[in-house]
Amino acid sequence: MTGAKEDACEKRVADSARRRWNGSGDRRRLRAETGIIAEAAPRCRVRRLTVFHDRMPAPALPRPVLPTRTALLRLARLAACALLAAAAGAALAGGTAHLPAATDLAAHGADAAQRGEPLVLLVSMPECGYCEAVRRNYLGPQAAAGEIAVRELDLTAATPLRDADGSVTTARDWARAHQVRVAPTVLFLDRQGRAAASPLRGMQPDFYGAYLEQALDQARAAIATRR
Repeated sequence: MTGAKEDACEKRVADSARRRWNGSGDRRRLRAETGIIAEAAPRCRVRRLTVFHDRMPAPALPRPVLPTRTALLRLARLAACALLAAAAGAALAGGTAHLPAATDLAAHGADAAQRGEPLVLLVSMPECGYCEAVRRNYLGPQAAAGEIAVRELDLTAATPLRDADGSVTTARDWARAHQVRVAPTVLFLDRQGRAAASPLRGMQPDFYGAYLEQALDQARAAIATRR
């Protein structure tokens, strides 16, 4: 149908050119007149294509894909992990001082029990960025404020240590005897060296401060009943 309309358009232009030609035999004029066909025919097609294009419906745009709740939570968790890792790396580079070393668990436990507190024992190892993060961001500030009684023990060191029962051992052997193989591990002990709350093993990226406070509350309640 489109081809027929184009042919009709070209025929009308050609007929108009022939009517204007007076038959004088001027071929240059004939070529000039008939050349209108070559110029007019594309214009006819272009005009029709333009009208057809204007009448075409606009393409439908794709609907935006919104992130799901699970994806948002995953991103938040990854961001928290990245922040904790950055804090641990910065703390390790800064070389923050260690907490008071554990030398006599019997004496440390008795001093803490007099205050109604458990003995908080951080078991760490050298060049442990997560140990430094726990020390600097959580245990250190609470110890400086006098809120907890805390000591630190290096699970790789052979330094002498007096256990709660009075026996002498080393920090490394004490950690092995108590099945402590992960650093950092935070223990909550009573004056007899028994666990007053579940230990915190490793560095949980989410809500570590809440986990610590929950363990401290549990340990304080246990200390109060064991007096």
